[in-house]
Amino acid sequence: MRYSASSSPFNRAERFLHQNGAPITTGLLAFNAATMFISFLVPAFLGFLVKFVTIVVPMRAFPWTFVTYPVAHLSTNGNGFVTALFLGFLFMQLGGSVERSWGSRTYAIFLAATSLITSASLFVASPFAHNFVPLYGFYIPLACCTIAFATLNPAAPMSIWFIPMQAKYFGIAAVIVTWFELGANGAPFFGLIGCSGLLASYLYVRYGRSWRGAGAYTRSVRRGPDLYLKPNAQFRTKRTLDGSPINPNPFDIATRYRAWQEHRRLEKLLKNSGYTGDEPTWRNDDNDRRS
Repeated sequence: MRYSASSSPFNRAERFLHQNGAPITTGLLAFNAATMFISFLVPAFLGFLVKFVTIVVPMRAFPWTFVTYPVAHLSTNGNGFVTALFLGFLFMQLGGSVERSWGSRTYAIFLAATSLITSASLFVASPFAHNFVPLYGFYIPLACCTIAFATLNPAAPMSIWFIPMQAKYFGIAAVIVTWFELGANGAPFFGLIGCSGLLASYLYVRYGRSWRGAGAYTRSVRRGPDLYLKPNAQFRTKRTLDGSPINPNPFDIATRYRAWQEHRRLEKLLKNSGYTGDEPTWRNDDNDRRS
C-alpha cells in the first residue's frame, strides 16, 4: 500500500515538531526563531512583543506574560543571533533529551511551572531593585533543563568549547551565568531571586519525581543521552563492540567522527560480503530422510 503524505501546512508542521521526539522543545525554538526574524523585518512587531508577550516593565506586565515570555526573542542584532544559535543547539540537545525521557506533557508542565516561578519571583522583588532585566526567550527554560539534566546525570561527561567537565559542574555554571545575567547593572540580589526557577527544577528532580514513584533507570527514546530518574544513580558508560566507551556528549565531534568512520567501514564490509538481506530457505532434513 502506498503512503501519500498530506500537503496541508498543519500536517507538515506537526511532522516537523514530532520528527525528533521532542515537539515542545522544537516548537519553542521555532517560535523564538520566527519572532526574531519577523522583528528584524518589521520593527513595529518588536513593540508588540515587548508589550503583550514578554516582561520588560513589571508594572505593565499582563498576567499571561508570566508564562508566555519564553516563546519570543527580542534580540535582532548580530551578537544576539549568534548567541541564540549556539544556545538553541544546546537547548535542543539537553531539553530534547529531558522531554524524550519524561514525555511531552510532563515536560511542558515543568517548563511552564519553572518559567512562572522565575517571573513571579522577579515581579515580587522588582520594587527593591534599581534595574529590571527583561525576561524573554528560551534562556530560563534552557537553564532549568540544564539543572534537570545535571541532577539526573551528575557524572555524565560533557565538553563545552573543548573543556571537559561533568554534568554537575555544567549545572553549577548554568546557575552562575543566570545569576550574573539577571543581576546585571548592580542588582546581585535581584539575580539571586531569579534563580528560584533553577532551585525549583532541582527540587522537582531530586525529590518530586522520586515521590511520584519513578523507576531507577529510564532509557531515552530515539536520539539523545540516556537519563537516570534516580538522582544518585551512577552514570553507566556505553561501550562499542570492541570495548571502547561511547561518549553521549553531543559536542564531542571527534568521537562522533570515529563512530561515523566505523559505520562506513562496517557498511563496506557488508556490501563486499554479498549479503542481500533476503531470508534463507531452510531445508527440513528430518522430512527428507523420512521420504
